[in-house]
Amino acid sequence: MSQAVKWIFIGYLFVWFRIDIVIDWLPDPLGYFLIYLGASKLSTEYSVSPNASRFAAAGIILSLPSVFISLLPSGVLTGNYYILLLLVKLVVAFYLFSLLKAMTAKFNQSEWTRRTELRSKYYVFIHLTALFIMTLTPNLLSDEAAWLMGAASLALLVMDLSFLLLLNQIRNLEPRQIMDITV
Repeated sequence: MSQAVKWIFIGYLFVWFRIDIVIDWLPDPLGYFLIYLGASKLSTEYSVSPNASRFAAAGIILSLPSVFISLLPSGVLTGNYYILLLLVKLVVAFYLFSLLKAMTAKFNQSEWTRRTELRSKYYVFIHLTALFIMTLTPNLLSDEAAWLMGAASLALLVMDLSFLLLLNQIRNLEPRQIMDITV
């Protein structure tokens, strides 16, 4: 289990972080592939895992052009493509959060289940808000758009780091034994 969550962690790191020098050196398709491998490995134990695997497989295909997107001129097409990539990342993360909640519940870690639930709500809300802002920015003045995109980018950064930290912490969880005290 720890190895599968480690693959998901590294995969999400690839999806989240970009090093663009002519091409993306941490390609999104490789990240989605690692997420797919990790979620597939957990599919025998958790019923929600196949959904994460399926959407990660879709992410592999949809993110293939992102490796070379820095070679394209910026415009409406690339802006809409980034919105699509953010939407795919949101759906994959939603199912990963469901998987993490199932894992923490199976381990009898109610505090971690609560933390995961709360963080997933914040994550989804902030990502949906950022998607909404991204669709509005072409219609706004440049100062307003820059301020809104900066605020959305900062919020996305905080939530993505928060999700990575959660993945790393859950990777090290051990099942908690429930003591049965009967008199």
